[in-house]
Amino acid sequence: MFKVEVNYQVKVKRLPQGLFKNAGRKLVKFLKLKKSFNLSVALVSPQAIRRLNKKYRGQDQVTDVLSFAKVNEIVICYQQAKKQAQERRQTVQKEMSFLFIHGFLHLLGYDDRTASGASKMNEITRRVTE
Repeated sequence: MFKVEVNYQVKVKRLPQGLFKNAGRKLVKFLKLKKSFNLSVALVSPQAIRRLNKKYRGQDQVTDVLSFAKVNEIVICYQQAKKQAQERRQTVQKEMSFLFIHGFLHLLGYDDRTASGASKMNEITRRVTE
């Protein structure tokens, strides 16, 4: 079973229903995971994610996604995702799926603070979102 609750803290064009759930299911299948997941996704403003980034990571800057394993929550800055989608010439939906998968990998214990860890996470994310 895979459940995702989406908390819209900013005004956004509604994302396709099931966007995060479908992305999560693809990742679970790709990694051959056998457990159930109940996740929360918060779509927030640049100001909100900057505050969280400063409080929990000591970085006073806007970021695209943060993950909080203790509460199974992924926080995505919608405006940052939209900006990155334009830069990468892809849809906002694809960028949101990419960020969700990246955040979910962090919840599963993956770490991108090393070059090899980042490479592994990016490869998994790319393959799952193709």
